[in-house]
Parts: sequence; C-alpha cells; structure tokens
Amino acid sequence: MQAMVAGIFPVDFNGINKDGWTQLGTLLNKANLLSDTVISTLGLSTGVNSTPNDAFNVLANIGNVYVWRKTVVAEEDIPAGYTLGPVEANKVLAQSSSNWGNSYAAFTVASSITVDDGGNVTMNDTSGVEIWQGYFDPNKGEDNLLGKFIQFSHVSADHISSDLETGVYFIPSNATFIRDHSSAPFYTKISACQKVNAYPLTPAGTHITYLTSTNRNAYQEGDDVKEAGYVLGEVVAGKTPISMAYDGRGVVIGSTIQVEENGAISFAPDAGATQYWLNSVDVSILKGKFFHTVGGEGDSDEIGNFSDPNYWVYLPEDAVITRESPVGSSTTIFTTKYQPVTGYPAIPAGTTIEYLGVLGDKTSIETGSYVGTGTYGSGNPNTLTFRFEPKFVHIQAGNIGKEDNSGFKFAFFVLGTKGFSIGPGSVNELYNLNAKFDGNTLSWYLGNAAQQLNTKSANYFFIALG
Repeated sequence: MQAMVAGIFPVDFNGINKDGWTQLGTLLNKANLLSDTVISTLGLSTGVNSTPNDAFNVLANIGNVYVWRKTVVAEEDIPAGYTLGPVEANKVLAQSSSNWGNSYAAFTVASSITVDDGGNVTMNDTSGVEIWQGYFDPNKGEDNLLGKFIQFSHVSADHISSDLETGVYFIPSNATFIRDHSSAPFYTKISACQKVNAYPLTPAGTHITYLTSTNRNAYQEGDDVKEAGYVLGEVVAGKTPISMAYDGRGVVIGSTIQVEENGAISFAPDAGATQYWLNSVDVSILKGKFFHTVGGEGDSDEIGNFSDPNYWVYLPEDAVITRESPVGSSTTIFTTKYQPVTGYPAIPAGTTIEYLGVLGDKTSIETGSYVGTGTYGSGNPNTLTFRFEPKFVHIQAGNIGKEDNSGFKFAFFVLGTKGFSIGPGSVNELYNLNAKFDGNTLSWYLGNAAQQLNTKSANYFFIALG
C-alpha cells in the first residue's frame, strides 16, 4: 500500500505508473488493429465502423463474398447522420435459468443521439434502466424505453441477445415487453427494436467505398436514381420443414411486401399480414404468400435464418405444403419448394454502384471428356455445361499422337465468337463452328459429325478457363 501511495508499485494502472513496465507493449489503436487500407481491400460495407470480427467473417467466406464499388459524387458536404435498420423482433433483454427475480441487464437510455463527423454515436440526456428477466423494475416504468435509444451497459443475467451487446438500438414507441417466468428459462424480451447505423461526414468531392455481401442480389447496379426493390431467389426444391420459433411464436404471413430505401423488407399495408402459430395454421393459406420468421432458434435444414432480421421467404403457388402432425400438437409442416426473398436498397442521386465480382475469385479451370455420338447439325448440337461461365474452351481428340490422321483433332472457342475446328490431321483445314455461349453452357454444331468433333465412339477431352 505504501508503494502504491508513493507511485512506485511495479504495475502500471492505465498510465499512472509507466515506470512499472519492464517492457511497454504496443498500444492497440485503429491503425494497427484494422486500418482503413485493410477495410478497403476487404470491401467491408461496415466502413469506418468495421471490427476485426467483420474482417475475419469476410476471410472465412473468401470465394463466396460478392463485391460492389460505390462511387458518390457530392457537390457539397453530406453531414454525418444515421439510419435505422429493419425491425428486429423479440430480442432477449434478460434471461436466466434460475429464479425469475434475481437477474437483470442494465442499459443506458437516451431520448436522442448525435453522430460526429467520424461516424461515432453520442447518447444525449441519458439515464439508466435495469431490465429484469421476469419483470420490469417498477421504479423505472416501461415508458422509459419506448421511443428511446438504448445501449448495453452490463449484465447479471445469464443471457441477452448477443447483438444487443454492441451498438445502439432504437425502441419503437409501439413496442411491447414479452415476459415468461412460469418455467425456465425465465426471460423478458422486447417485441421490436431497430439497430442504429451511423455514417460519417462525406466531404464534397468523389468518394469510393466497397459494398460486400454473400448474396449476389444484395445491391442493384446503376448510375442513376433507382427505387429500392426485391428479387425472388432460385427455387429451392426438396421436402423442407418450415421453421417455427422454439417458444411457439410462429411466423408472420402476408400477400404483398414493400422495400424501404435501405433495402429492408416489410409487409405492405394491404398485405393482410397476420402472425400464425404453425401448430394451428391452415396450411392451404401459405401458398403464394410471403412469410417472415418472428425469431428464435431454428435447425440448419429448416426454412428461416434467425440471425438475419431481414430474411424473408416466398412459397410458390405450386408448392405442396403438408402437415404431418395433428392440429394443436408439435408442429411438423413441410413444403416441397420455396424462394428466398432479397431486398436491395435504392440508388440515390449522384451515386454509381458497379458489380466487381467475387472477393478472392481467381481464374477457374475445369477439365473433362465426352464420347462422340455420331450426330451433327443444328438439331443435334454438342453441349458442355461448366461450374462457371467459360471464357475460353479447347477440345482435342483422344487419338492425337497415335499416327491416326482420320477425324478432326482440335476445336477452340472464345467467349463472343463462333469458334472453329481444325482437321483432318493431314490437311489442317479450318471450319467455323456455330457456337453459342449461354451462361455456364457452351453448345455448337456443324455440317458433319467429324467437323463437329462428335465422331461416333471417339473420345474427346476439353479444358475450360473462366
């Protein structure tokens, strides 16, 4: 104690006693933890607010992360500010597996927020609130959260929703509290909240940032003002269970949806949206409808992505939807097909968004072979389908180098051209092939089987570059 009072205790307390260090380590800061250069290289859409966790998540998805370049031409400064993310339902504010009255989570509450030029959020006129897992502190009153901003402070509860531990959230004025302390786990949840997405000052001039997503349809491309919208993903076929949240809250079903400026999806006013518990819903009403999982826990083979509050699904009219359990019992509802729904944000004036490709994508190579069938002509084209869009394809006969001058030996195809074949071996004549590139598929034909490289029973080998 005397050494501490004298300031000679051999431990540094936050810079109070620097002489207490034998060797001072490098202090962490933004430049040496996650620099702006790395943020730009990885194409992190979270920008200056990116964390090492964001960077690791991109690296874990190399080859599956799509990248867009966003160019903003600002004639004058665009002030810093914020937008609110999509409504997220039923977030756990406090939860405990023990007696319902002894655990809580503490939050800082503010009536307004300010965003500085660097994109940092300041809570204004703050107060503190403790949320108990089974009831609300009667001395505070629920109204202290409604229509306010909240930021996590500390917790004595066993659990809160992990995303609430970081960032600032807004609680809509019409949100309600959901409590259950009849049996473990005991909890208090909020029916709706929205994440605050802050953005920094944009000085006048041209600014380039990069947007990333594992969904190819996450952003639209263009250099003019375009409204927000959505696309239906490819049909996912196969018997799949429809998710229901673990605590029985079910799904919200509606006939029409709308998309906000930031790409967040919500039900349109005329959607007739209704929340259903799947253990009682009439499965016939699900066809041709959009549905949005309310939240909770789901298995990986179920429809639903509970970690993404903007995950929506459409069930086609021709889907076969069946219930394999009695009404009112544990729910087992299946569909034979569904389509993910992706909302994309609007493109404002003075903004250009260009698709660049897949992060980490390199030259793709595919090899293979086929056996000729002897057919030819426009009604019998040869067709090859690859894992990627081919830019160049080379085919050669398997008997090359075996002193066999019969048949045609080579064919070459370059994306956007007709292609040609060479042969026979002793003449080396060129023949134009009628080739067609269609996405990942290449097809071609000519006037006889040999020229088409489709001699009956002949072996042909190919290599494709993309």
